[in-house]
Amino acid sequence: MVIIGQNVTYQYDEKIGVFYEQIIDCPGKSKTELHQQISKYFAVNSVKLRYSDDNEIYATGKFKTKFKFIFLIFYHTKIFDCVYDIKINIKENKIRYRFTNFVLVYTHFNITTNSWYGYYGSFGWSTTMIPAEIPTRKVNDLYKQGLTQKRRLLFPSMNKNINVFVDVFKNVINENEDDW
Repeated sequence: MVIIGQNVTYQYDEKIGVFYEQIIDCPGKSKTELHQQISKYFAVNSVKLRYSDDNEIYATGKFKTKFKFIFLIFYHTKIFDCVYDIKINIKENKIRYRFTNFVLVYTHFNITTNSWYGYYGSFGWSTTMIPAEIPTRKVNDLYKQGLTQKRRLLFPSMNKNINVFVDVFKNVINENEDDW
């Protein structure tokens, strides 16, 4: 049974970093049906599908989030695009999703230079393909620095965005096709 409104909060692992993970039971749903519904949901919601086979789906997405910088007694809140990877494992009657690799990208930043090695990063591999010239902040680094307090706004904002995504995701999976 799919439970809507059950909040998911971030977890941390030394190897993975900050991640969200949950197993969703979907009674009466075949593996093929779940795969089709997930693929359709990603296409409609601008989640970029990177890889897909019968057992798993890899995709990247983004949402807006806030982070409050604090210097002495001064506060400054900025809005970022939070880019993430999502991996979904599919079995008969259940799926497991995992959100990982969270990167904060400045939303208001002008690229004034071109990199000699191309627009999509340097010599490393990344599914998010953020241009090398845009400054980013890794959420894992902020977690390690202890910037998880509620007053920083980042982790509560991430929790809220992930939970909205997951609730809608669960509703879509739980829906039956209309016979009109």
